[in-house]
Amino acid sequence: KTPGSGRVTVTGKLGDRPWSRTFDVRYGNRAESPSVVSLWARRRVDSLDAAAYVDRSAGILSTKSAEAERVALEFGIMSAYTSFVAVDDR
Repeated sequence: KTPGSGRVTVTGKLGDRPWSRTFDVRYGNRAESPSVVSLWARRRVDSLDAAAYVDRSAGILSTKSAEAERVALEFGIMSAYTSFVAVDDR
């Protein structure tokens, strides 16, 4: 929600070899970097969905689905818990 800075490390494979690169980044507010915010929110919802599934499979009562819904609504992204309707005023 507020500007800041940090480091981001991207890891993966290049061919069959491990690859990693670290970047210094400066974050703007939501209005300045909406694509980064949307990507983060989507990943957060996916992570919460996976954790909720694991909890349900183990018979654990979890609030992770509610948190996923809250994040999806706050950041305006589609999820299993949200839907959006377009209204045409014409």
